[in-house]
This record gives sequence, structure tokens and C-alpha cells, in this order.
Amino acid sequence: MASVEQTVSQLDSLEIEDVNKKRKAAGASSVSEADTSVVVGETEHKTLRQLKNKSKINPVNEVKKIIEQSDTEVEDESNWMRKELAEINNKLSNMLTKNDSGLKSMMRELVNEMKDELFKSVIHTIETLESSVFEKQQENDKFANEVKRPEEQLNNEKDEEQQYKMEMTKQQLTNEKKLNELEQYSGRNNIRLSGCVDKESG
Repeated sequence: MASVEQTVSQLDSLEIEDVNKKRKAAGASSVSEADTSVVVGETEHKTLRQLKNKSKINPVNEVKKIIEQSDTEVEDESNWMRKELAEINNKLSNMLTKNDSGLKSMMRELVNEMKDELFKSVIHTIETLESSVFEKQQENDKFANEVKRPEEQLNNEKDEEQQYKMEMTKQQLTNEKKLNELEQYSGRNNIRLSGCVDKESG
């Protein structure tokens, strides 16, 4: 406020100095010009006073008007905020005293929404787990089949080996039996009877 008034007074003093300079210049002229300059000087002085009064009044009044307007706006805002706070306070007190059924319905809706979201996420998780388990099961079946093939081959080879062993033991027994028979028959043919005369030698 003080700085505004100082600038206004500085402007007024500069304008007054300009008017005084003009008067001094006009005073050097003739008397008739002096009369007209006095009239002109008076009208200029009046306009300067009006400007000075306006310039003094306008900034201060404008600042006052602005302050008053801002005060009324602040007051209106504070009244509105008080009303809103009172409504919020009333709603909260109703909620806390359980007089408001809206809170119950709101809570039910919220819980239902949370259930739905949770259910969806659980179903999605289960589906992804099922698909991964299915893929793992397929891989396990594939590996099990790959492991069974060598086992089957090994079992087949063992069976074949067992059959070869059995055939070999049979063959060995047969060979031993034949050898024994050969030895017995060849021994019979080689027996000499003593005391008997050979027809061939005699």
C-alpha cells in the first residue's frame, strides 16, 4: 500500500514541475499571453488536481475493492466448505452408528467385487498350472516310453541269452550222452575174449 502511494505522489510531483516550467516560459511573453496562460494554467492545474485525486483514489480504492472481493470469495468458499464438511460429518456419523444401510450395501458390493477378482485370478492360476502339469505329464510319458524301449530290449536279450544257455546245456548233455555211448560201443568192439580161438587167425 505504501509503495503504491509513494509512486502516485512521485508522478504528481513530476507533473507539477512540468506545469511550473511551462508557466515560467509563458511569463516571459506579453500581458495578453499572460492572461490566457493564467486561464490555461488554471485549467491545467484543475486537470492535474483531478488526475492527482483520481490517481490517489484509484489504486487505493482498487486495492480495497480487490481485498473486499477476495474477502467475500474466501468467505463464500469457507461457507461452502463448512456445508460440505457438515454433510460429510453427518454421513460419517450415520455410518459409524450403523443407521445407514448404504454402508452395508457398499461393503457387500466391495466384498463381492473382491471375491470375483480373486476367483478370476485363482481360476487363471489353476488353468495355467493345469496346462503346465499336462505338458509335464506328456514329457514324462515320452521319457517313460523311451526308458521302456531299452528295458524291453534288455529283457528280450536276457530271454534270448537264457534260451541259448538252455539250448547249450541241452546240447552239452546230449553230447555227453553220445560220447558216453560211443565210448561204451567202441569198448565192446575192442574186447577180446581169451580162450577163444579166432577164426581168422587159425
